[in-house]
Amino acid sequence: MQAEEFVEEKLEGPPPPRAWHVAYYHSYFDVSTATVRKRLVKAVYPFLSEDFYDGSGADLYAPLWICFTLVFLFTAGGSLAVYEESVEGIEWVENVQKVSVALLLFFGLLLGIPLLARLLLRSEDSKPSLADLLCLYGYSLTIYLPGAIICLFPIHLGRIVVLALCGAWASFVLFRYYLKQFAAGGAKRLVVGAAVLLGHIAIVLAGNLYFF
Repeated sequence: MQAEEFVEEKLEGPPPPRAWHVAYYHSYFDVSTATVRKRLVKAVYPFLSEDFYDGSGADLYAPLWICFTLVFLFTAGGSLAVYEESVEGIEWVENVQKVSVALLLFFGLLLGIPLLARLLLRSEDSKPSLADLLCLYGYSLTIYLPGAIICLFPIHLGRIVVLALCGAWASFVLFRYYLKQFAAGGAKRLVVGAAVLLGHIAIVLAGNLYFF
């Protein structure tokens, strides 16, 4: 009897990992370079396919790297731009606090907007997972990468225009993929749409008034 129980235990295998186990998140970082490349292209040009994932699972690898890269560009790049434009004879002081603000801004939006959308989608027929929503929102920030690089050049009006265009395009990408999960004309759709717009307005204003 003990031998049979041992065989059954071996056939069943180990129990699935829980959310507090590192192994639970392994699948979200096990993504091919080709898949990441395709999703980056779709985030910049969202007319290639109606399905952002194309049958593949969500990944958090690229969204996290996108946010970390944006934190670096907005803080280090912003400090460099301010240094280059500093008036001669005035001592320039590095503001390390910008790193904390950038982390709070990008990662707060990366977690906040998808979490809000997931909570509102609980009663909808289509129920994408929180990982799906996190993945899509993270990729939608891709357009800010070239925008932040352009902002390194000393053109004040150009920075406003560039970041505003990035915010508008990123919002369009999210509207195309996010809002189709909600019933047309519903209040939940308006709430998520307003949250998306406010999030990108916050990025544009912070970029122009604080970082650069």
